[in-house]
Amino acid sequence: MDVSLINTLITSGVTLVVGAVGAIVAYKGTIKGAKVQIESQQEQTDKQFVNEMKQLNETRKQQAEFTRKAIENFISNEIKDNFRKLNNSTLSASLTNNSIPFQHFLNYTYKYEEFNSLKHELIKYESDEVKEIINIYDMFYLIERKQEIKDFSQTEYEAFQKAYNACLSKYL
Repeated sequence: MDVSLINTLITSGVTLVVGAVGAIVAYKGTIKGAKVQIESQQEQTDKQFVNEMKQLNETRKQQAEFTRKAIENFISNEIKDNFRKLNNSTLSASLTNNSIPFQHFLNYTYKYEEFNSLKHELIKYESDEVKEIINIYDMFYLIERKQEIKDFSQTEYEAFQKAYNACLSKYL
């Protein structure tokens, strides 16, 4: 065989092998680069998702706080109106000086419109303020139902004192 033919065949074979190896390396590099790019994009997407969730949660918290304050404001005005009917110096002094129910007539009618329309929203906010508001409205209901402090049980009287004092400190 001719030496030049052999050299041509060897050169062609080597070229083919080098080309094939180069193609395989290029293919693997392309795949590796694509994987790195996909992972980078996934990290960015994950970070963006986390940031958007944080922002959404913060917006929800702000909205919930605004709603809570609005509800408490509406109810606060109704409590103030109701308490003005009840509050007087004689009753305050008697509540301070008596640890048991005493003779005092309370023939009042109270408003419950705001409380009744907002109480389902209000109870979503578990807090001491909400418990206090509920206790105050329980006091108004108790007064309307019994109308005479001496008719209160000891437990009712103590709850009445507590709610009355809360109104004195917050709603007067």
